[in-house]
Amino acid sequence: MSTVAKIQPIKVHPLPITQWQIACDFFRAAELFIDDRPNSHKSVVSCELLCISIELALKSFLRAKKCIPKRNHNIIYHLMVAKDHQFDDFVVINELQVATLKKASKYYRNSPRGISYT
Repeated sequence: MSTVAKIQPIKVHPLPITQWQIACDFFRAAELFIDDRPNSHKSVVSCELLCISIELALKSFLRAKKCIPKRNHNIIYHLMVAKDHQFDDFVVINELQVATLKKASKYYRNSPRGISYT
């Protein structure tokens, strides 16, 4: 006879500072893959790690503002919500940077074109 344990999932909401530290770790990891020399190999790994870092940084900001972010990976959505919570008082993001984030988000996580591989 087999026994199946039914366990409810645990929702973990890390402290903003913890999430920020994790974002910084992903950023430092991404830096290891970035090579700006002409004709160098461009790794999708750095893009993925940078997107994770940006996502977690935005979510940590929202948590610090007592705004629980949605459980998705939409960087642009989280950026717009952060801007609604005075994100611009702390970080200035210009239009070129927003455009770059929009371009990267087309390939990040839940996107049908995702960076992820099988």
